[in-house]
Amino acid sequence: MNKARFLLPVLLLFAFTLHAQNYQWAKRLAGTAAFDVQVYDVIVDQNIYVGGSFSGTVDFDPGAGVSNKTANGTDGFIAKYDHGGNLVWVYTTNAAGNQEVKGLNLGAKLNAGVQTSNTSISLIALETATGSLYASASYSTSGSIKVNKLAKNSSTTLYVVGSFGGNFQLPGGISAIGTDAFLMGFNLGNTPANYFTLAFLNGYGGNGYQEAFDVSVFQSTIRMAGVFDGTCTFPSGGSVSLTSAGGTDGFVIELNSVGNPTFSTNKLRIGSTGNDGVTSIESDPGTRAFAIGGYFSDVFDFDPSANTVSLTSAGGKDGFVARYWFNASASGPLFSFAKKTGGTFDDEVTDVSVSANSTHPVYYAASNGAASGSAISTAAYDSLGGTVTFGGLLLPANQTTLNKCNSICAYNPSA
Repeated sequence: MNKARFLLPVLLLFAFTLHAQNYQWAKRLAGTAAFDVQVYDVIVDQNIYVGGSFSGTVDFDPGAGVSNKTANGTDGFIAKYDHGGNLVWVYTTNAAGNQEVKGLNLGAKLNAGVQTSNTSISLIALETATGSLYASASYSTSGSIKVNKLAKNSSTTLYVVGSFGGNFQLPGGISAIGTDAFLMGFNLGNTPANYFTLAFLNGYGGNGYQEAFDVSVFQSTIRMAGVFDGTCTFPSGGSVSLTSAGGTDGFVIELNSVGNPTFSTNKLRIGSTGNDGVTSIESDPGTRAFAIGGYFSDVFDFDPSANTVSLTSAGGKDGFVARYWFNASASGPLFSFAKKTGGTFDDEVTDVSVSANSTHPVYYAASNGAASGSAISTAAYDSLGGTVTFGGLLLPANQTTLNKCNSICAYNPSA
């Protein structure tokens, strides 16, 4: 079986590798006058789907053709490319104000979460062949709301995570004190009118700050990951909780199909007395294992058992990649490996991806701090934590804080 990897390492840059180490191509998007492009999520199957936001006028065709789009303020976009980097179609929100496409998920339709303002979000579904809008739904709070990532189970349930304050403007709305993480579940219908049918809405938090940054599904279970301080309960006011060691900590919680904890022990806290967080999670396609990425400070023991596997940050924050299991019983998390990346400046692993091939390597993208800003690196570990030959440091001439990789994807074509 051919093995291929797609990654989006920097703003405006596409790169594709074959057999996990051979550079294949890079494409660049161009604009006129003052323009800006931000990419937040990428998903890959037989094609490549890229979601983000842009301002000004941008040519989304990286080839000889021209596909100019002019934003109405800041617009969200979704662009579809083939595996040669050729544009198939581009969709833009084309509405006044600021919109950002923050998360993508592919099923019978291409689903996306759109940040439409500080107090409202939308979900949209596009036809994958044409990019035309199929269905949409909007949600708001009396305070604030952020949408981060989407995931879907093997049937027709879509899960959306983020954070909110105030009260959701929905029947049976949910209240938050401070900022809480949320998980929304939708049954995807077969008509535009009933496509986004709310199945449940859960808040997770306490009196401090909580935010869900990523969600991943394995069979009938949901893994949600994010950042919290103080004590976070699952769901809000529930009996399962985590308490931070100081500053912010990262969390991973395993939930059932309606967003409640599977077992009180299937939870994980990442953090010491400094500021720490989990920004990405992906379930291993072949086992109950999952990989997480994020950042940590000071010294932290990543092994929740009686054994000790401590890592020490070289700077204020270092990035990390770790692999665990949640058993299908109340035995708690099992540790596989943890690795760090970073120097004397702040570093962060921004996304992880697990390959579906027989060795289940974990690919990651990192933002590497530097005196003048940040650079980007990509790398991989095998399922036991051994280094895989892949990627490296991408050091732009203008090493500014804009250099950040938000998404990395593992792709295993069938032939």
